[in-house]
Amino acid sequence: MECSRKKHDARYLGPNPKGTRLYLGRYRKVPDDRYEINVSEQSMEYSSLKWDSKYCMADGFVRYEKRPDWKIEWKDLNGKNKEAHKDLLQTHINTAMIKAENEEQGKWLSLNLEKRRIRAWIEMLLDFNYRLYITPVEFVEYDEKLYEKLCEIGGDNGCVTLDEKELGPL
Repeated sequence: MECSRKKHDARYLGPNPKGTRLYLGRYRKVPDDRYEINVSEQSMEYSSLKWDSKYCMADGFVRYEKRPDWKIEWKDLNGKNKEAHKDLLQTHINTAMIKAENEEQGKWLSLNLEKRRIRAWIEMLLDFNYRLYITPVEFVEYDEKLYEKLCEIGGDNGCVTLDEKELGPL
């Protein structure tokens, strides 16, 4: 994931991040505060995020959708499995177009294809009541060999996982 040089950006890591990418390492789950014993996973509704956060997430999904069989999976409040992927996007393009035109006449036509897809992703995630699940983690150690191997194979997708099985063979 590219580091940002702008202080207001979420990917900003200080004035001189070594190289131009985030460092990989080992992390462990941590409680929300030091008095908790169990690690608590937090969840929030996509609809509760501010526009910039919705847009930023959808922008990432547009980049990831180029991968074969890529999709987002989550559980709703009732524990039912849900998913979203690019093949479901077409039905939400019209809603995105209407909202863009309501903001400003001619806006939809002025947007390039990628920005249209981002807005359609936003509408799809809102329609599907997408929920984010966040587990707090803390840095344990930097893993130089892991970093080099991932760079070698082009595995710099910006994803984080706590499950070693999901990482696959290196």
